[in-house]
Amino acid sequence: MEKKKYLVTGGAGFIGSHTTECLLEVDNEVVVFDDLSTGSVENLREVWEQIEFVRGCVTSIESLRDVIGSFNPDYLIHLAGLSSVTESIADPKRNFDLNTRGLFNVLEAVRDSSVGRVVFSSSAAIYGDSWPKPGPISPYGLAKWQAEEIGRMYAKFFDISVVALRYFNVYGSRQKGNSGVIGKYFSSALDGKPLAVRGDGSQTRDFVHVSDVARANVIACNVLTLLNGEGFDIGTGDSVSVRVLAEKINRLVGSEAGIVHQDKIEGELMHSQSDVDLAREHINFKAEIDLDAGLQTVLQCYTQSDNR
Repeated sequence: MEKKKYLVTGGAGFIGSHTTECLLEVDNEVVVFDDLSTGSVENLREVWEQIEFVRGCVTSIESLRDVIGSFNPDYLIHLAGLSSVTESIADPKRNFDLNTRGLFNVLEAVRDSSVGRVVFSSSAAIYGDSWPKPGPISPYGLAKWQAEEIGRMYAKFFDISVVALRYFNVYGSRQKGNSGVIGKYFSSALDGKPLAVRGDGSQTRDFVHVSDVARANVIACNVLTLLNGEGFDIGTGDSVSVRVLAEKINRLVGSEAGIVHQDKIEGELMHSQSDVDLAREHINFKAEIDLDAGLQTVLQCYTQSDNR
């Protein structure tokens, strides 16, 4: 693969840092643009000397224009944003500013540049319980769907190649213990606490490992297919109930604390599973890490670090 220049917004975060490492595996040039509100330079410790870091927020078009003008990237991977349904309900304005207006600002900054493609993080939350058609039931899902619509308009009217990757439930190393159900469950299980399951735990999720998601981000930049606003599911195509997930993690850790049931929250999906066919057909992506193997890697990370 030919060496290219990449700008990664949110590159110090959970998914962003893995994407940055994936890009550097083939000696690309990478600039990370991050305000460190949720990300951390510690996530980039292993590659710090190989990247350029610019502190800034996607709420500022001028900051984005400055970094794009200075670095002149071939591709832009936009990962900065809010990633929680719960947080989007608690602070809907911040959710909109980061997840919808953030992409608008990125595309405005890109419009007069030579950036070849913008790949950005959408979410399975756009579907609500209406899969395969969009029908968001949370502020987070709505903001991501609005971002996709903006991406399609910019692709149509301003000839920008834009790709939305609809991540399903991403997990893996560097995910904070209070972010994502797998991280929360490992933290509780390793502390000998019962795992909190909302409702009866029958809700299902498609869990995809962060290394697969990082690979999808890079593939989507480089695939030769003409892409103008399309969205693709990024998952495994398989799902598991939250109750079964909790049982798996308790068993893996050796915890006997069991499960405690809590009330469900508004805006939570009941069932979520990706359709992998379009991603396989159009961007040649297929997830490689199954859930059992992925949980083993997470356990190893948690027992060797301070993620909890």
